[in-house]
Amino acid sequence: MGPPEPPVAKSSIDKSQPIKAEIVLNPQNGNLEVRFPDGRVQVLNTMAGISKQPQPSPVNPQPSPVNLAPAATKTLTGRVAPAQLPMPALLSPIKLKEVKFASPDLFLQALGNRRPRLVHNAESWAKLQSMVRSDAVGKSLLSSLEEAGRNLLKEPVLKRIFGASHGGSMGSETLGRITTLGCLHHLGQSTPDWSNRAKAELLSLCDPQHFPDWGKGSDLSRMLVASCLAYDWFASSMDPQSLSGIQKNLLQKGLQPLLLEIKQMNRDQEMGRDGLNAMAAVLIFCMTFHGEMHDVAHENFSLLLKKWVTGLSRFSPDGIWPEGMMDGEEILFSSAPILETFASNKLPCNFDLFEGFAQANRARIMKMGAFSNVGGSGFGLLSQKMLLGPVSTWLSGRYGNPGYPGLVAEAKTSYSTAHLGTAGHLLHFNPWAAADGILPSELCSYWDQSSSLVMRTGWNPDALVVDVKAMDAIPNPFLEDMGTFSLFANGVDWGLNLRDLPRQAGVDLLKSGYTSRRSAYNGMDLGVPFKPEDKAHFTHSRFTDTNSMAILEHRCANSNLRSWKRGFFIEPVSNGKDHKGFFLVQDEVNTRDEVDWVWQMNTRANVRIRAGEAILEQENQIMMAVILSPKEARFTVEEAPVQNPPLSLMGYRTLQIRMPAMKGKTTVTVAFYPQLEKSPKSMPTVTVPLEKWIPDKKHSSLDP
Repeated sequence: MGPPEPPVAKSSIDKSQPIKAEIVLNPQNGNLEVRFPDGRVQVLNTMAGISKQPQPSPVNPQPSPVNLAPAATKTLTGRVAPAQLPMPALLSPIKLKEVKFASPDLFLQALGNRRPRLVHNAESWAKLQSMVRSDAVGKSLLSSLEEAGRNLLKEPVLKRIFGASHGGSMGSETLGRITTLGCLHHLGQSTPDWSNRAKAELLSLCDPQHFPDWGKGSDLSRMLVASCLAYDWFASSMDPQSLSGIQKNLLQKGLQPLLLEIKQMNRDQEMGRDGLNAMAAVLIFCMTFHGEMHDVAHENFSLLLKKWVTGLSRFSPDGIWPEGMMDGEEILFSSAPILETFASNKLPCNFDLFEGFAQANRARIMKMGAFSNVGGSGFGLLSQKMLLGPVSTWLSGRYGNPGYPGLVAEAKTSYSTAHLGTAGHLLHFNPWAAADGILPSELCSYWDQSSSLVMRTGWNPDALVVDVKAMDAIPNPFLEDMGTFSLFANGVDWGLNLRDLPRQAGVDLLKSGYTSRRSAYNGMDLGVPFKPEDKAHFTHSRFTDTNSMAILEHRCANSNLRSWKRGFFIEPVSNGKDHKGFFLVQDEVNTRDEVDWVWQMNTRANVRIRAGEAILEQENQIMMAVILSPKEARFTVEEAPVQNPPLSLMGYRTLQIRMPAMKGKTTVTVAFYPQLEKSPKSMPTVTVPLEKWIPDKKHSSLDP
């Protein structure tokens, strides 16, 4: 059996230089466009309608590196973006020192005096309405929200006696009501019911008998944001006397006590969740009233804008908030309306390219699993509710969707949710938010800014998904994750990176030294830590509708290492009744002297070993791992090292292949077969060298 010919490369990505670009809203077609210095224009997020069409049939026309048997055809149907609709652009994120801070006068003047202007202006509301009404999922979301709106009309306007004044519940209720009414007013059928009720809610919030104050903390922030949205979206139909009274109340009940809270915060609090959310609320106030309260708005906008953006830098470079995913989700949630306002009004800023935002979706895969319905690399410490649906929808439209179903038209929509739910999905509605889990035909996403890659067999919940990390975006002492991968299949997280555990559990493992150990990751351990000058980068890739591959090369300062390449291959097609796709990882190592190599993958699964095979069992699912080379190699299993409280790795184990005293060229190839318990009939008898995976080096390079 000779080496097969790999499929022809589908596309190339040249990321040799950082891209400088400006994002603007095209008023003619409503598209968010990336305008490059050389005059090229690329659509980042379009308001054009999308249609239902069958996804390309994943038939393998040519043999793949490890699957040589005929492939069964399978056609997936669902909501997909049309071929002419490009994915959001892959742009290199900006550093804090490169952030453009226009003067407050120029910045706020760019908003103009027209209303509405928060989140959407008149043009973007109209485009959004057209898209929602022309899309099946959009119609379903709108229908669900209309039912919630009708139920809301049956209840009295919000007063303090109808809700608690602490714990964020009153602010959540207020925000949910206003966004529900706002979306129905701008996107639904034309009726005065929605606007009349929204104005009544706003007047009640400003009535001292109903609300002598708006509480504090998250309650205060959310109530101020909700009131600003209501004012901006519905002020055009209110009388001047009412508007004057509302302005006075928002200043006294909202802005002034919130500024006092920010002033009393220490540095850590200010840069944490509550501080950034409070600053976001003040910025929204300033954008709402920059004309009516010019001095107050411009003074505080100037004071807090740079501080807010500086705080957001804590997402970098991993896209995860240091205090935990839930805190980060809430910060993303409060940031989305501001960045949407910037984009729709073409404000002179580049905050939406701030590093951390672009990596957030990838980081969520690393933490939560591919479909947010399992613990993911957060080791079961999280639940599906930890990922906020509207945040997924917003991120997918701005930075591409690596695999989260974002749009969910619930049977019964609540308008009292803390994070908007259906109303939030509609506010950020976009063609790249997966509704039924079968969205674009593109099964791979590559992030140059974080040197990471996501490959998948499909968008359905039982898909096989692999996330590969090349190296940290910023060199630091913890580079042991170079070349690591995370593995998901059938809603189960099989391959784990233990570095993710401390952040989710609130334990600082960076100080314990555990993350400096290679055993925390899924890779090859040569017993010598990486050095800051070491590199790992993708050299070749091939993304097709039938299979995908990528090759990663390590450049290590270790003089004993001549070369080390790692190949990743994923195949979505079922091979008859044999197996449902597979994932393969192949390491090719060349050393000058003898090295005790260890191949490893961390997992929570129970493992049964039989010769060169391992059966992994977890959550009533099975995954089979097969050693394709070296033929004499065998799996072993070790329990994770015991740690002192509060860190516990109990229940975690490492699947290993130990290769003592290896010298010269060595190839280690492991294939993973979901839902398989016995050796597949199509298992190859030879391992194809990585150089044979590359049909044409000129057309398959990720990095130069």
